[in-house]
Amino acid sequence: MRHVQALLVKYLMVGSILAIVLPVLGPATFGQGFAVALVVTAGSYIVGDLIVFPEFGNILAAVFDSALVLALIWVSQLLVPGFITTFGAMAVAAALVGIAEWFFHRYLRVKGVAPLPGEEKV
Repeated sequence: MRHVQALLVKYLMVGSILAIVLPVLGPATFGQGFAVALVVTAGSYIVGDLIVFPEFGNILAAVFDSALVLALIWVSQLLVPGFITTFGAMAVAAALVGIAEWFFHRYLRVKGVAPLPGEEKV
């Protein structure tokens, strides 16, 4: 249940950023921003939040997540029908998600979803 709640929080966080940034800085629509957020949320939660964050800590995981989000948005242009955007929009969105990830990782630790080495899951 903790993962479901964490995924919902992450989707709302990522979706809000992508639904605002991608249409403002590129040709994407509001709905496409939320559709791309599904791909980004699933991919970055599994790799960035459950694997990289517990192993390497918050700062490195946030930087990794930012790069992963950039790659996932780029790949989403192949997966989401009609979605296309500019590299600038992708880069700004990835940077903002990376900053938000720093706070999200703190949330994961407090909730015991992804503790750092030496910490026990609650």
